[in-house]
Amino acid sequence: MPYQEAYKAEYQQEILAGSENEEGYQDFYPVTLFVKGEPKGQLRLPLRPFPDGKEAIALLMTTQLDFKTLDQLSELLAENIEDLNPYAVIGIPSLGLPLAERVAQKLGHQVWVPLTTSRKFWQDEALAQPVTSVTSVQPKNLYLDPYLVPRLGNSERLVLVDDVACTGGSAAGAYQLLKKLAAQSVDPEKVYIATLLDEGKEWQRTFEAVGFDWRRRFISAGHLPIFERNAAGFWVPKQDS
Repeated sequence: MPYQEAYKAEYQQEILAGSENEEGYQDFYPVTLFVKGEPKGQLRLPLRPFPDGKEAIALLMTTQLDFKTLDQLSELLAENIEDLNPYAVIGIPSLGLPLAERVAQKLGHQVWVPLTTSRKFWQDEALAQPVTSVTSVQPKNLYLDPYLVPRLGNSERLVLVDDVACTGGSAAGAYQLLKKLAAQSVDPEKVYIATLLDEGKEWQRTFEAVGFDWRRRFISAGHLPIFERNAAGFWVPKQDS
């Protein structure tokens, strides 16, 4: 059987003329990416139907990107964050980690703070938070290594980095995890969330449910709708998504 690449996303550093399809989309969707409100390029993402086949999402898998594209997207996200001058960059597993590490480097940081989904024997359940996400079948826990807490500083501006906010479950869980340190070293009002993309609108309700002010402290480089099939069989953005 010939080799077939299971996942492919392509980043174009210019806006492609005629990229909008009046009939809809079949296999890929070109999302426009922005830096501080200015369009900078397009990311061509594969469309993946949900198990029921009625809806689909444009899928970003940072762990499967080629290195060049991942580096370009990390640079773009870092440019959106740089004016915050964050004290620390915190990566949300699993798909936010490749971005967060590179974003921290591009911001000139010497270290970063990766959250994990597996508990090491020295870690305390007090620094754990259950989360769910749209691409994960099973719920999981987020953990913050207690030995990395000093990297957060004392009531400093912090940025949580993830790939996509869809349901918002992972990012909201990471925010709740940091709030557990509110009496010690973290000011929840100085915690920001930055994603390469946001998808649909469910994440807004999720953020509000945990007390996160997304209107002031959420940064995204682009928006993805949720898709449904039209009468011709093409994928088209759902209304109000």
